[in-house]
Amino acid sequence: MKPVIPFTMLFLKTLAILFFVVVPAIVMQAQPGTLDSSFGINGKATVDKFVVAAVALQQDGKIVAVGSSVIDKIGIARFNPDGSPDAAFGDNGVIRLDLYPTHQFRAYNASDVAVQPDGKFLITGYGYFNYGHGNYSTDAFILRYNTDGSPDESFGDRGVVISDYSNSADFGEKIAIRPDGKIIIGGGINYAEYFIAQHNPDGSIDSSFGGRGSVRYGGDQFSSLALQQDGKIVISYNESGQVGSLVRFKTDGTKDSSFGINGTVQTITDDHDEIYDLVVQPDGKIVAAGGSYEIYPTSHYILAMLRYEPNGSLDAGFGIGGKVYTTDTAWIYANAVVLQPDQQIIIGGYHGNFYSNPLGECLSIRYNKDGTLNDKYGDHGIGLTPNGSINDIALQPDGKIIALAQGLDASLIVLRYNGEHQTDPQFARIKKWLHKHGFTWDDFPHLAPGGSIHVERSSNGNIFTIIASIAAHNNNQPYSFEDPAPLAGTNYYRLTATAADGSNVSSNVIAIGSSDAASVKIYPNPVKNSLQVTGLSATQKTTLSITDLSGAARAVVSVTGKSYNWNIGQLKAGSYVLRIENGDLVVSKMFIKE
Repeated sequence: MKPVIPFTMLFLKTLAILFFVVVPAIVMQAQPGTLDSSFGINGKATVDKFVVAAVALQQDGKIVAVGSSVIDKIGIARFNPDGSPDAAFGDNGVIRLDLYPTHQFRAYNASDVAVQPDGKFLITGYGYFNYGHGNYSTDAFILRYNTDGSPDESFGDRGVVISDYSNSADFGEKIAIRPDGKIIIGGGINYAEYFIAQHNPDGSIDSSFGGRGSVRYGGDQFSSLALQQDGKIVISYNESGQVGSLVRFKTDGTKDSSFGINGTVQTITDDHDEIYDLVVQPDGKIVAAGGSYEIYPTSHYILAMLRYEPNGSLDAGFGIGGKVYTTDTAWIYANAVVLQPDQQIIIGGYHGNFYSNPLGECLSIRYNKDGTLNDKYGDHGIGLTPNGSINDIALQPDGKIIALAQGLDASLIVLRYNGEHQTDPQFARIKKWLHKHGFTWDDFPHLAPGGSIHVERSSNGNIFTIIASIAAHNNNQPYSFEDPAPLAGTNYYRLTATAADGSNVSSNVIAIGSSDAASVKIYPNPVKNSLQVTGLSATQKTTLSITDLSGAARAVVSVTGKSYNWNIGQLKAGSYVLRIENGDLVVSKMFIKE
């Protein structure tokens, strides 16, 4: 029997509201799951004549939403962090793009958007070439925009890439960006198959992926795509008859045989589970969310959420046997899922009677890590906002939740819900010794006893392998590690801290090349009064510090320039260590003062 989590009755919500009106107000943080009144107008920002698809956040806090506008035009809207339209973007914050005048291509839907680290953003979708006499060619497209809203002319053909992956109808539906800038898109083919393609950062097809730049397989309804930390690709699709499936691909486009059966995991057919979105946890587990069509006692959808182990088996520690079902007398299902830094799960979707009131209510839910409802969010874990359906969600760094909803009269609605500020655990940045394949880092501040730190190495900065594990010592002493057998050429390193409960977080990535040892020099050595330091950064500030062999600080200075002449005549005769620090780089060199 499926676990059922009932909704709290509406009149209890009304009583709760009356209670807080009557009881004298006290200063408290806004309840998570309620609309943030400081955003837009009473927590909402809208655009008319806009069918929504996806939302993404820029690093400056601005919000980019995409979808379709009027006939044969796609819509792109950008909002300031307070919900007001970004007046510097398009026409008062909105671009209604017609690609026909420039590319003779009717782009009629933008499906997904992703923001690059440099602030440029990529959009995928689909449209068609009209060859006349009823002959059409439906193809996927990718657009890249500069931060100011202008097309990036360096990408594809004047900022546009139009691709025919199958000689059939191709629908670009999801997009993701690899750390090296390569672009992954996925979508459906003629409502009978799906494809995954990889493009280079300039928009050209990457022929090394799948042997031709793309792969295609059977699967009725492609629904989502996500990248794992190791670069593997996980996608979901649904077969007719409500059967959701996951497939995992290696970085070269081949199916990953270590996942499920020959790379594919299919949910139990009797449960009629459909997957509409997925997200990969830092520990490699996969959370998939969607709907399950229940026939008894009444025919309607309930919300389904499943969590899989990295090998594709259901996670027995999540819900009941890896599955969580949330139900109500109305239809309820998930369209989008994101993870908080503490691994709690946020769902956005639909609640309502599809036949009598298809518009329904915007649904947001927060679950704990084990799949139980989080009773600090909304009304016992559930939030409802009238008139709409949430299509996509994004999480701000401060814990607030951005939801993109479809509203009345084909209007775009951006909602912002209050959240709880999450402290995203971070390493102090790891720093390297240039004279060795080694580095040092400070203690990981959130790692409780019983945890460990894994040292990971990569030859390309993308796929990492654990080469050492170090027990957490939980004090203020720095850690250090030297690679006993570095790879030829440049080696990339990062650290991953794993807590006792299995949650983890990774550090920044550093690169150590074989030529690094000669970059920084000091002379003369021994030195009497004037110590010359060369090989420094010409543009970035460098901190130079001198300690004695006991570690006691004797002098420190900050400089900018390729070299520095340091008068150290005040130091007593003896042995000292000069530490040169710039960004991720640390060089420690011993010298003798005469």
